[in-house]
Amino acid sequence: GCGPMNQWIDVADQSAIAVVRRAAQSLAAKHGWPRLRIDELAIVATEATTNILRYAGKGRVLIDMFPKAGGEQMVMVFTDRGPGISDMDHMFQDGVSSGASAGLGLGAIRRLSDAFDIFSGPEVGTTIACTFAKDTPLPDYGIEAVGLRVSHPNERDCGDDFILRQTPEATDVLLCDGLGHG
Repeated sequence: GCGPMNQWIDVADQSAIAVVRRAAQSLAAKHGWPRLRIDELAIVATEATTNILRYAGKGRVLIDMFPKAGGEQMVMVFTDRGPGISDMDHMFQDGVSSGASAGLGLGAIRRLSDAFDIFSGPEVGTTIACTFAKDTPLPDYGIEAVGLRVSHPNERDCGDDFILRQTPEATDVLLCDGLGHG
């Protein structure tokens, strides 16, 4: 199975920052990622989880590793139902912080990620999805494809899986629905 990483981590208080940071670090270490990359993942996990607590009070995080031609990638998704970000450009400036953190915020998260996406609005809160390559970024074929596997809420293991293969000519996606949850 996919193991317990396919569980959403609830972010409800300050203790969640260390939980999310350790989850990212241990998953990367288990896959033999270099120390520098693990440190960068720790920064992203800390900043993004801190943002959830500061602006929304609570939220959830999902961390997953998936295979891709040329190496594995880690995906981190941070989501909340907070007020959303009204001035996105302002939030990407370094040193911008409305609380007591390093104020690295979204700028650092975007810089340290190989791929970065953010969706935010007053009705939906904010979701940040970041992708990290183990070493050097993978070649860009113009199509960004990422997937996440999440276990059923009552299960620890996820029976689903997928793999992506990208070439200059095509993007191949293989999906497998392994357990009978529907």
